[in-house]
Amino acid sequence: MAEETIAYQFKGLIGGGGTNLDGVDGRVLKDGDFAYIMLSGNIQYNYMLDASSGLAEKVPFVIEPDVNADNKRWILQTPYVAYVDATAPDQGAATAEGYRSLKDLIDAIGLTKKATIVCPSTGTGDTTIYTLTTNETVPANITLKMEQGVILDGAGTLTINGSFEHGLYQVFGASITVVFGSGSVKEVYPEWWGAVGDDATDDHDAFVAANASFLNGGFICLLAKSYRSKAFTLSDYVSIKGLGKKSVLKRYETGDFITRGSYSVFRNFVIDGDTAALGNGKGVLIPSGKPQQRDINLEITNFVEPCLEFAADGGSGFVSDASTYYTTGVVGTVAAVKVNGIDTAARPRKFVMPRSEGCTLFDFGGSDDFMVVGGFTNGLIFSADTSKASLAEMRWGALGGTVTIAGSAHKIWNITSATDITVTATDSYIAVQAADNVITDNGTGNKIFNANLIYTPTWTADTVNPAIGNGTLTATSTRMGDRIEVNINVTMGGTTTYGTGKWFFSLPRADNQFYKYTGTYLAYDDNTGDYYTGVAYVVPSLSKVMGLGNASPAVLLHATSPITWAENDILIISINYLTT
Repeated sequence: MAEETIAYQFKGLIGGGGTNLDGVDGRVLKDGDFAYIMLSGNIQYNYMLDASSGLAEKVPFVIEPDVNADNKRWILQTPYVAYVDATAPDQGAATAEGYRSLKDLIDAIGLTKKATIVCPSTGTGDTTIYTLTTNETVPANITLKMEQGVILDGAGTLTINGSFEHGLYQVFGASITVVFGSGSVKEVYPEWWGAVGDDATDDHDAFVAANASFLNGGFICLLAKSYRSKAFTLSDYVSIKGLGKKSVLKRYETGDFITRGSYSVFRNFVIDGDTAALGNGKGVLIPSGKPQQRDINLEITNFVEPCLEFAADGGSGFVSDASTYYTTGVVGTVAAVKVNGIDTAARPRKFVMPRSEGCTLFDFGGSDDFMVVGGFTNGLIFSADTSKASLAEMRWGALGGTVTIAGSAHKIWNITSATDITVTATDSYIAVQAADNVITDNGTGNKIFNANLIYTPTWTADTVNPAIGNGTLTATSTRMGDRIEVNINVTMGGTTTYGTGKWFFSLPRADNQFYKYTGTYLAYDDNTGDYYTGVAYVVPSLSKVMGLGNASPAVLLHATSPITWAENDILIISINYLTT
């Protein structure tokens, strides 16, 4: 029958005697015996005896009995916890007997055993400094735990490839460089580098260190605080996220604030320019050649200059989702989001349900392929270099003045506008509901959709022009792409004069002269109650319509055709035609 194993408990590892692990006589030890060691400072070790090991002693991993050891060895079991000695002069260097530096423990554990290394604090309320002068790497099999009150500092670089256990308190000093490698944490807190978040202290250095800590990118996490910072630049793949509107990253000094890298996400926090106190400066800059950023429930506010500015060819693939951009700049002159420069190729930037809080939302500049769905803006700013803007389901307020749509090849539809619109763009598709407002198309090749716009036609004749006097002359036009439907209504008054020669009525926009267009007219003689019909005909190259009676040969509309016109007589002309 096999002998039962024995469990031992000691307060020390080496030194012999009855209180240390190596003091047990090897003759009484059996394979599988277990030992539990509790050292001072709550350092815990668990050992199992291997009767045939024969390994050289290596404290704390292999312990050889002092007496009658033979091949019997106490083997430290994994997972286990090892504690760093804060008094080691350089945690990145091997130390003499009696110290347990970070490097000593890492070297002893190796690259395969699972273990936790703890940097313990000397006591509640104390600050325990661990100095790292020589570079050191924590491998992926080791978890590094920093107790509260511990600060690791020095001129060296600590690369952490394993797990990192922490609290929301400072654990790194100002001098040390910390890098989180593959397999390590993907979220860091500026508090680890001493950020305060009291809406007064400059936390710039903490954000710079947090950004530099990522080897392969990750998130800088904001608590429900107001952090202040001077300008800083984020590396590629580095993102920031918060806890909503109470997580605020606020500018500390005048000037531009944050420069973003590629493949970056900003989510659930506020960037505040504090322009009332700090004046000029832009919020977030996206440089040329930096693609693929995303804003999710982000708010960038209180900048007198653009909140978000793309350099030419910057931000290709950018997506904004339900985010707010507010500038205090002059409405109609300064926009919250701007493209500064001319893109050299299509750089799609997409905004879904953006909010503006009443400012001018977009200055498209020289953008190529800019897309917006939803949102409200007072004014929009286009340039002759704007290309392929796609805008849908937006509301345009009146405070920004007339919106001038310039550039080319835009797709703009389902827009509700409270302001007049002038189009100088070419080859664009524009569908705008602009009741009681004027859409003036000074471009070419555009397909514009707008219903029941009122215009006042000019009434002329060959020799002497008529004058409406106290009569009424009104017209409406409905444009469906490049086709315009016109209805002209004339009610003669007592002081109306009818001129000399055939009549012409101007069209709201020039016709496409490649085709000929006809419509109808209806004349009503109030004196007799009779109606007369005829053909309306667009005169090519004159942008005018005239009427021809049904007689053969046709008699043109004039002072006595098809009736002798008098007070209360009515003329109605209907025609549709293609425009340029």
